[in-house]
Amino acid sequence: MLVGATFPITWSATLHGPDEFSDPTGFHLKEKCRSSLFLVAISEHGRDHLSRFAEPEDRRRITVCRLGVDPSLFSPAPFRPHPERFELLCVGRLAPVKSHSTLLAAIGILTAQGRALRLRIAGDGPLRASLQAEIAARKLDSVVSLEGALNQDRLLPLYA
Repeated sequence: MLVGATFPITWSATLHGPDEFSDPTGFHLKEKCRSSLFLVAISEHGRDHLSRFAEPEDRRRITVCRLGVDPSLFSPAPFRPHPERFELLCVGRLAPVKSHSTLLAAIGILTAQGRALRLRIAGDGPLRASLQAEIAARKLDSVVSLEGALNQDRLLPLYA
């Protein structure tokens, strides 16, 4: 938005939420709706939120483009009726909005019940150190691993 105000160019953005929707002033949503060539929301829900902050004449700039998965790249491994260990993958920023602590609590409950599982968390962010400490405190070191930030080439085998 700043570059568009400084130079004679147009700009657009994709907004995922929910951070933007819980702090519309801090994220300058009204101004973004006004000055962008267009804004993309990833769902009708997101478009509805953006529309609340846009002037009526600016709402036409908001469009929906759903996120999708290419099944030729992200096809699951063959079904295993009785796996030796259930494997989970979580991909996302290590930030409060992603609720990784809730996931770790659930993993703790399942392992206490004797469930054989493995959780890999791919991503990085401000909560990395506290999540590593929580994994240690819950004694989940042998079950949970923080994989760090990974590009798509390194993520594809984990998705499989």
